[in-house]
Amino acid sequence: MKTTQPNPTMATTSCYVAPLLAGTWILDAIFRCHRNGLRNNLYGNQPCGILMYTPEGFVNAQIGYSCHEIPLTVTDTRAHSDPLAETYLAYYGRYTEEEPGKIVHRVHGCSNLTWWGTEQIRYASFQDRKLCLRTPEMQVRGIKSTIEVLWVRAGEGSYLSEPD
Repeated sequence: MKTTQPNPTMATTSCYVAPLLAGTWILDAIFRCHRNGLRNNLYGNQPCGILMYTPEGFVNAQIGYSCHEIPLTVTDTRAHSDPLAETYLAYYGRYTEEEPGKIVHRVHGCSNLTWWGTEQIRYASFQDRKLCLRTPEMQVRGIKSTIEVLWVRAGEGSYLSEPD
């Protein structure tokens, strides 16, 4: 993983953001942010992904490496289950904004079975026309950090701006 220099944390908002979320967003970057200010790229230097919010309260997200390997056979999924879990995440469900900037994703289905039926909290803010979704602080392998995901609205300079 590439490590970048410290970057100021994006502040949460004091305004409700849900009305601005509706639409399709394309993954720009995803980082693990450490308490000391360092950020590690997750899913490589050029991750790919899509996030969709509907005005009716539905959400779906897909995130992965841009060079994601597809298993050679469909029948032998056990051999590929761990690499897939480490290189791709997809989920869908409903979302609400419980307080300004605090978005709760209620997961109805997910590629990570431990997320099924859970609530995934994201803190939303906007900076330079990008949507930033940040997780609450978590501890992974004894290290406290957050995940920060940056999205650009589809059609605004993203790699999916133009139809194939």
